[in-house]
Amino acid sequence: MGAVSTSHTLDSQWVGALIQPVFALAIGITAYGEWWWTIGFSIFFPVLLFKAESRIAAFLIALFYQIGASRSLALGAAKFYSDDLIFGAVIWALGNALTAMVYGAAWHRNARIRLLLVPLAMVLASLPPLGVLGWANPLTAAGIIFPGAGIAGIFYLIGLYASLSAGTKPITKLFVALSFWCLFTAKVTEGNDLTPISTKFGRTEDMGTLDYSRQTHLISMASKAKSKATLFPENIVTGGWTVVSEKLWLESLSKGKLVAVGATEFTYGQEKNKRNILAIIGDGKVQRYVQRQPIPFSMWIPFSENSYQAAWFDNPVVTINGKKTAFLICYEAFLVWPIVHSYLSGAEQIAASGNYWWTDGKDIPTIQQSIVRSWSRLFNLPYAVAVNT
Repeated sequence: MGAVSTSHTLDSQWVGALIQPVFALAIGITAYGEWWWTIGFSIFFPVLLFKAESRIAAFLIALFYQIGASRSLALGAAKFYSDDLIFGAVIWALGNALTAMVYGAAWHRNARIRLLLVPLAMVLASLPPLGVLGWANPLTAAGIIFPGAGIAGIFYLIGLYASLSAGTKPITKLFVALSFWCLFTAKVTEGNDLTPISTKFGRTEDMGTLDYSRQTHLISMASKAKSKATLFPENIVTGGWTVVSEKLWLESLSKGKLVAVGATEFTYGQEKNKRNILAIIGDGKVQRYVQRQPIPFSMWIPFSENSYQAAWFDNPVVTINGKKTAFLICYEAFLVWPIVHSYLSGAEQIAASGNYWWTDGKDIPTIQQSIVRSWSRLFNLPYAVAVNT
């Protein structure tokens, strides 16, 4: 009987090890899809991690969740790398595998210890250096489940994960009641000072010959806009941000207008000579927001002289018309720590931008919008998103 029992246990473990990653894949696909509120389904990912019966199982659950959530990146990465499907797929798979290793390493055979380590893994995967690969972090669901709760909402969410994993129904009911309270009392986030202007220019790399006409067109759009302040997409100034382009915007932009426009700035003489910025033009001066985290492996390549600079903690907020603004360029919007950093620094509104000429379809811009909306709900900050496709 003992041998039969052991065999049955091993069979059930193998079945669980095969089924759980499939469930994780479905959770990732569902959570990061067409509708912003589906991000809330990611709450089931940490529960699966807690139920994992081995370190390998935990790794596979995390890997399949990441694959499901980031599926749109696979073909997009290939297009970004000049239609090199293999290289794009390798970069995509490597990023997912590294993130999954964080969760796999946190697994422990003792369930009580695991109950502490799984939330710890989520926190570690949210903060630099591990957090630079933190796409599809389940903490993003805080704005869906506990809107308006601020930083406390992240801790509420961790508590909900722990109670669901441990099966403590009274505590789970308490967090569910708290969620309903947040949902019914959350304020509507309105009043962003920046009006987003999305564009459909397509590819914006290596378009230097068209840069002057592109910039004059953008200046005209901003000058004619009804709003005082406008937000343009990432890297829409194709020839780089130079002394010439700065002078062009300062002299041509209508008086009283303010514009945030994306560009690459070259800082020759430094070890890493490029940075992805939003140039903020208005009142006769130019401010710069430097992207805190460029996309790893493609833009941010540590120890490479051709890398974009990462400014992890340099400029969490930039003051626009008297309001502290949290800027999020492209990849930053998909991470946890940049927006949390900005919120803790007193941000009063969110301005996100992206340049998605390299994507196939609208999936990634939609996901960015959904994530920014979730953070907006959590911190009760009005938001604006401008993208180029």
